[in-house]
Amino acid sequence: MPTSMGQKLSYSEEGPHFVVTRGGDHEINYIDQGDGFLLGKRYESKSTGITLLCTKPGKGKLLVGEEEMEMLTPKKLPSSD
Repeated sequence: MPTSMGQKLSYSEEGPHFVVTRGGDHEINYIDQGDGFLLGKRYESKSTGITLLCTKPGKGKLLVGEEEMEMLTPKKLPSSD
């Protein structure tokens, strides 16, 4: 099922919840094994550009095809000196 911006994703009552911030035509699969997700962090699929915002932390992994979604790191801003 394709994802669209603003769509809410939850995989169980106990599991993580997400909001899609950039959608795409690919299906996202959840696996209940892995390190987990942090509240307020964004996760992205590099090959498809799909981006999710974690609204409830939990354990697991998200896959788009065979690719695991990775946590985005904040961009460095230039100093204002």
